[in-house]
Amino acid sequence: MNIYNYIFYKMFKSIHNTNKIYPEIFTCMYFSILLSVNIYTFLIFLGFKITKLTVISVFILTLIILYFNYLHFLKRDKYKIIVDKFEETDKIWIIEKLVFLYPQITFCLLFVSLNIDFWRIILLLLAVSITEIISFLKKNKS
Repeated sequence: MNIYNYIFYKMFKSIHNTNKIYPEIFTCMYFSILLSVNIYTFLIFLGFKITKLTVISVFILTLIILYFNYLHFLKRDKYKIIVDKFEETDKIWIIEKLVFLYPQITFCLLFVSLNIDFWRIILLLLAVSITEIISFLKKNKS
């Protein structure tokens, strides 16, 4: 199982439940932003200082990741093949939970690296989780 494709698949399923207009594009954008935040957080943990130049370079990095994700997932509708493939496979419980927690962990690490206090981190993580909660509720209603 390709974990990169599987993360995209799970994000796509979640976004598709809440957004019926081009969910593949929004998934590609969201996944690209998360990957950029991961790289940015890693650099902060390594001791890089946040400057205007760093913010611009992260924006450029996000665009580059978005372009490669476009080539990988959206060009020639490859995402449809990925979604169909994972619809038919058995789900592994621990991987399901880790993929569900991936956005929360990503933002939590970013907030910790920026020295944001505990309660603000909790509030921001709740805001990040709202999409997953809405998606879960909509999926269970149908």
